[in-house]
Amino acid sequence: MRRSALCLCLLALLALPPTASASGPVVAALQGSSGVVSPDGSLRYVALGAGTHTALEAVSTRDGSVARSVDLTGPWGIPAVSLDGTSGGLSHDGHTLVVGSTTFGETSSLLVLDTRTFRVTGSVDLRGQFGFDALSPDATRLYLIHTLSLTNASRYVVRAYDLRAGRLLPGRIADRTQKSWVMQGYPQTRTTSADGRWVYTLYQNPGGYPFVHAL
Repeated sequence: MRRSALCLCLLALLALPPTASASGPVVAALQGSSGVVSPDGSLRYVALGAGTHTALEAVSTRDGSVARSVDLTGPWGIPAVSLDGTSGGLSHDGHTLVVGSTTFGETSSLLVLDTRTFRVTGSVDLRGQFGFDALSPDATRLYLIHTLSLTNASRYVVRAYDLRAGRLLPGRIADRTQKSWVMQGYPQTRTTSADGRWVYTLYQNPGGYPFVHAL
């Protein structure tokens, strides 16, 4: 899918009713998108809808051949992390991939896979509207966007999930100098530091100033 078409898809999803917004300012997960590329640039991970199942594939960026594939029960997609088409879900070492459910409801679900075997190594099921934001470099901590308002999808907080313990950690990830720990805006673009320890996301804040969220 070309970037222009992907952006139109993301904007269309943002225009859906509040109950259909699974990840607040970030637009859940997508099937049929350009996917996410491995750190060495050799593979592209894509999710393709196949009825009630999802075909997750590792495609060679050199010749387009499928290096690995797995059939997942249910609708799963590659997480979108900004409106310019940037995708996420892959750990810094390229060994862990997180995919999100493309369905919307009262709960949010994600799967964790080992990219070397495509074996599912964990799952996350949370009540409420959560979406993928980032992974720690060692892939032990998952950062999630938690939408707080059903009438304003741009109001959110960042939460941390311990993948080893399988639990949502208490508290919010935020700048303590802020008067409010609730942030507001839509992600426009993102870049990641070379060591994978920081992700910088540029947000547009309707009615306010744009800001960069460093995580």
